[in-house]
Amino acid sequence: SVEFSITDPKGNVVYKREDEAEGLFHFVAKKPGTYTFILSNHKWMQEKMVTFAVGKGNETHLQAEHLDTLEDHVKAIDKTLVDIQTESTYLWIRQKSHMKAVESIHTRVLAFCVVEFLILVGISGFQVYYIKGLLSDRR
Repeated sequence: SVEFSITDPKGNVVYKREDEAEGLFHFVAKKPGTYTFILSNHKWMQEKMVTFAVGKGNETHLQAEHLDTLEDHVKAIDKTLVDIQTESTYLWIRQKSHMKAVESIHTRVLAFCVVEFLILVGISGFQVYYIKGLLSDRR
């Protein structure tokens, strides 16, 4: 898991998430200025893959008379479509990652089953040989 935080222009932490393998969030900047996005991997022996997408919303400050204009509706629809596209990309990457993990686990389980089968065949053969030796007439 990766630690993620956002700091405002004054250096104050305004958003923080720890020990999560994956996530999706929306953040609204309250103050003008440069916000810093910090990703930390405290387990330096483990490689992490991070997909990061950032977008910005409308910067237009509307007056009361502008609220019902067609342009604003189109901008809202556009923002919604961008959000849907971003979330769809995130979910596709997440599904791909999970599929990779499932394939890895499947390979390990198959290898374990083959080894277990070979051990059982070997033990069964040994038992047959041993019992045959006990029952054979050695006089």
